Amino acid sequence: MNRRRRHRLKLKSFYVWHRWLGLVAALFVILLAVTGLMLNHTDALRLDSRHVHSDWLLDHYGIHAPATVPAHAAGEHWVSQWARRLYLDTRDLGETADGRLIGAGRFGELVLIALERALLLVTPEGEVVERLGAESLPALPLLGLGRSPEGRPMLITPTGRFVSDAQLLAWQTSTGQPAWIARSGELPAPLRERLLRAWRGQGLSLERVILDLHSGRILGAAGVFVMDAAAVLLLLLAFSGSGIWIVRSLRERQRRRH
Repeated sequence: MNRRRRHRLKLKSFYVWHRWLGLVAALFVILLAVTGLMLNHTDALRLDSRHVHSDWLLDHYGIHAPATVPAHAAGEHWVSQWARRLYLDTRDLGETADGRLIGAGRFGELVLIALERALLLVTPEGEVVERLGAESLPALPLLGLGRSPEGRPMLITPTGRFVSDAQLLAWQTSTGQPAWIARSGELPAPLRERLLRAWRGQGLSLERVILDLHSGRILGAAGVFVMDAAAVLLLLLAFSGSGIWIVRSLRERQRRRH
């Protein structure tokens, strides 16, 4: 009698252990199933073009603001460079591989943006009209952007100062002093905050987060071991479930015999 009672207690504790094991495993199964379904429909859900804006998640991925953000006022507009991206106010002008921002200014109907190795002609609405490179500029690198006393754009380079014609097609050496030189400034706080959120948000796609959730890598190296443990947990659940089924089958056979 005592032996049978002890056997029942062991089976009962085994069932409880199996039940809790199943609940924990179910959480991982749900996570894998949901993320797997989403990844199978990446294009339909546009996961690669949607970005995460959660501050704590961006901090977790180490996506922080650049240490320095060069900024120049261009009339009523602001031009700023966030790492390798240029912004006119809040309009993203795209990535640039032409060095750091040197200066910006409003010239007639256009905003001129001087980089170390290029000059951008941009409308006030943020449309890049033209990008002048080494073949169109008098000398490189550009050290500054100014305005001549006649109101024409002036480029400051290591070999001297150059003033453009009215159409920005030709540059002539200038010995005169610029009437104005672009100076860097501080972005207004509200604009900086909006740009910070926009710039950080472009750095983390929803697809990457879901992939990392699916693989466990969202927790770093430890997350991979967590998912490995989940796989082992599912194996234990399968074996324990099979064991319960075998024990019940044997008990049922014994009952039928008696």
